[in-house]
Amino acid sequence: MHIPHDDVVQLFNENKQKTWSSLHSILQQHKGKAEGIEDSIIDTLLIVTRRLEQMNEPYPGSPDQMQRVFENELSKVTA
Repeated sequence: MHIPHDDVVQLFNENKQKTWSSLHSILQQHKGKAEGIEDSIIDTLLIVTRRLEQMNEPYPGSPDQMQRVFENELSKVTA
């Protein structure tokens, strides 16, 4: 699964608190909307963000870093 960079940038910019738990809440707000991020991607990211929070992973400092973190985690999920 690949997460479009535009989606990552949008999520990064929306998350003013820059924490995994606030990102989790933002993802839940996006779920079920006709436009925007696909629900299948949101479902996966909900799992990934919860795991990153539990592991006390530092929150990324840029959308590019966030994309790398997500892709790294997704490679574990889909492996």
